[in-house]
Amino acid sequence: MSPNGTKLPRGSQYHKIPTKTHTMKIEQLNEAINSFQAKIESQGMVVNERDAEHLKHLIELRAKAYGYKRYARQCSITEEGMNKGWINENTDAYFKHKSDVVKHIKELMIEETKQTGHQFFIESTDDILEIGYNHYGVYYTEWECTEDYQYEEINGVLTEI
Repeated sequence: MSPNGTKLPRGSQYHKIPTKTHTMKIEQLNEAINSFQAKIESQGMVVNERDAEHLKHLIELRAKAYGYKRYARQCSITEEGMNKGWINENTDAYFKHKSDVVKHIKELMIEETKQTGHQFFIESTDDILEIGYNHYGVYYTEWECTEDYQYEEINGVLTEI
């Protein structure tokens, strides 16, 4: 049923939303997710788009219904899960928040100035981020593929998968 009570055809966006009378136990949901992940993995390089969308929907459903969240990386400063942020490819440090990565780059710049005497011309935070990219291998990225997920948060506890 749609929000206004009219009957909708099977496959509509409202058909997929669980109700109190139609809920899935967490074990069943995890089993379905594992099954689709194995099915997609067995497909190799050519993945059935329908299977991938269904898996994405199941993962989102689990996240909403049971408090699951998946993340690609863990912030080195706050230890929060993150699916976008900055990485220092030289140290494999990850930063979820801009203020943390700016502080990290400033520390690298101070250390370099002490060692080499090299001075940096800085007018803004963007200048600092550019120096981080050009001199220290620090860049912004977003992880979008489910294959990138390495952490799972359940009820506020982040664990490695």
